Amino acid sequence: GRVIWTSGATEAINLAISGLAHQYRHCGKHIISTVTEHKATLETLKTLENKGFSITLVPVDHRGMVSLDVLNNAIKDDTILISIMHVHNEIGCIQAIDSIAKLCYEKGIMCHLDCAQTIGKTSMKLPKHITAASFSAHKCYGPQGVGALYLSDNPKRKLQPIIVGGGQQSHLRSGTIPLFLIAGFIKAI
Repeated sequence: GRVIWTSGATEAINLAISGLAHQYRHCGKHIISTVTEHKATLETLKTLENKGFSITLVPVDHRGMVSLDVLNNAIKDDTILISIMHVHNEIGCIQAIDSIAKLCYEKGIMCHLDCAQTIGKTSMKLPKHITAASFSAHKCYGPQGVGALYLSDNPKRKLQPIIVGGGQQSHLRSGTIPLFLIAGFIKAI
């Protein structure tokens, strides 16, 4: 996999969802997420909806958990992406990401995980078949102002960048990377 350094999880989430949606819009324009996602996800989805994408926000149960059956039933012929928060920032529920990633893989759908709250709270072992995962340094006692987007190479996916300029980080996120913030993030992990 590859790591793209960002200014935080909000940017990583925006880059993952928007970048994948625009890059693969020729495959479909339907995206699934849950009603309890972080604003970074919900606002990105709202922006995509205004650009012609179809968004389905599925409900969760009384514990905040999303059902695999509910996710499966929400899938349409043109569904290209499912985005799910792994560990919820307010209620602490931990989604069954292995099962969700497996469902996505079996249906040929990309899978993005918001893992801002994952580090230090549960296992960091990401499912084999996810497409992308977003992280934030300050959620694990690292410095503010740095995050990361993990992109799987299984299969290798492209992203349409949301920040363009000097072509840093393989043209996926332009701008000089903050080396000392990244070092602090890595040390915190």
